[in-house]
Amino acid sequence: MNLTATILTSALVSTVVTGMFALLAQRFERNARRKDAVFQQSVELAKANRDFIRTVAKETGQRAQIHDYVAYAEMYYWLLTELQHNGRLPQDWRKQTKEKFEAL
Repeated sequence: MNLTATILTSALVSTVVTGMFALLAQRFERNARRKDAVFQQSVELAKANRDFIRTVAKETGQRAQIHDYVAYAEMYYWLLTELQHNGRLPQDWRKQTKEKFEAL
């Protein structure tokens, strides 16, 4: 009787521990996928923004300052992350973005 209780308790504990590790692994995987999705979308938005600025400058005949994809991707990653975490953009995001791009 004592051996059976020990075996059942051991099986129960191992099942609970395995389940906890599985849940933890799923959480890490979800977070990684979420970050990857935000990153991929940031890169796509950066490409679209750069192409848009180039097209508008070409059609209007005006000069435009075009930054690297990385700078735009960083900006969009920051904005999308803020939007995802807080449900809204930071209040002074336009000012912060302008200051960041002037530094480039």
